[in-house]
This record gives sequence, structure tokens and C-alpha cells, in this order.
Amino acid sequence: MADLSCGFWRWLALAMLSLAVGCSDNEIKRYRLSGSVTFNSKLVPAGNISFDPVSQKVGGGFVAISNGKFDTETFGRGHLGGKHHVLISGFDRLSNPNNPESPALPMFQPYELDVEFPEKFSSMDFEVPLSQAISTTKAKGARK
Repeated sequence: MADLSCGFWRWLALAMLSLAVGCSDNEIKRYRLSGSVTFNSKLVPAGNISFDPVSQKVGGGFVAISNGKFDTETFGRGHLGGKHHVLISGFDRLSNPNNPESPALPMFQPYELDVEFPEKFSSMDFEVPLSQAISTTKAKGARK
């Protein structure tokens, strides 16, 4: 009985591994995306962008914003082409883990939009509208 049980678990482990490899993200064609993000006509110092495909049931892409620029080839995961729901978050600076008393603060409320990406490498610039601004009294109060 112990041999049957051990064989079953080996088979199950191999089956799960085969499924995981078969559904690997490596089989999904992703496309590089680069560009810039501005808010109030200024480059966003730090943040992130996520893009989730609207019609596909697969994980989306993401990219970090650094000094107003982003590139999925540098840090992130590309888009799949087609319509995506995009979420942009921006901060006044990079966080410093050595100084938890002075965290990076959001520059604006998360900005959401839908974008049609081409099925190829693309460059895109995002301007976050002023309607996403966070009131200055809330931002100043958060630093205290």
C-alpha cells in the first residue's frame, strides 16, 4: 500500500508540473512597451503601471516608472496587444527603506484608462489629468 501511495503522489506531482509548464507565461507572446508619464506637465519621479488584457484570461503586464520614464525591457513584463485596462500610480520620489519616517507620497489618485496596444513593440506617453490630483491638505497631513 505504501508503494501505491508513493507512486500516486509522484504521478500527481509530475502531472501538476506538466500542467504548470504547459501554461507557462513563456508561451504567451508579449510586447515591449516604453515611454514616459507626466502629471501637471512634470515627469512623475516614481511609480508603476499595470496593464491587464480586457478579453483574455491571462495575467497582464506591469512596469516601474523611474524619473518619469518606463520600459518593460528594463523592469517589467510586456503587454499582449489588444485592449488593456491600464492603472497608473505615481509617487513624489522613490521610497527609502532606511528612512521609514519619510515615505514616498502619492502624487495623484490612481489613474485608470483603457488602451488599445498594437501587437508589436510600442512607445506611449501618458499624461495623468489634473482631475486625479490629491488635495494638498491631505498630502501635507500624511507627512506629519
